[in-house]
Amino acid sequence: MKLLKNVLHKGALCDIGIEDGRIAAIAAAGELSGEGCDFGGAKVYPGLIDTHTHGCIGHDTMDRELAEMSEYYLKCGVTTWYPTTMTVSGEDIIAATRVDLSNIGGANIPGFHLEGPFINVKYKGAQNERFVVAPDMELIGKCDKVKKITVAPEVEGAMEFIRECK
Repeated sequence: MKLLKNVLHKGALCDIGIEDGRIAAIAAAGELSGEGCDFGGAKVYPGLIDTHTHGCIGHDTMDRELAEMSEYYLKCGVTTWYPTTMTVSGEDIIAATRVDLSNIGGANIPGFHLEGPFINVKYKGAQNERFVVAPDMELIGKCDKVKKITVAPEVEGAMEFIRECK
């Protein structure tokens, strides 16, 4: 077991044991055995989860440059993130989600977030209304690894789509 030694957790000095990338044990400082780094009483915080991010450091989810973004996010304290697509053509959304996530280091990517194209034109914000379409299970079936979808529940066919996505 790897240890984070002498960290301040809930106001007390402790050691945190890590196995297979997960917290396996938390105990008073000196009670766990294993090798690790002494943090000298530094506070410990959980990693952040970003469920809606289009990109960073000059890269965008739509460009499929996820490896550098994942490394950057991890350095900033984000341990999990969902690359978020834009309202663009179905072909571009499919292409953006067809990325092998298994070899990407850095912050964990459990899947993609589709922000559109199943939105309401009236509330589209910065999304391109030319690509707004009715909710479509066929499109979702062609996208890989989608875990989150922004959908306007008030548009035609949305409630049926939502039920089908369960």
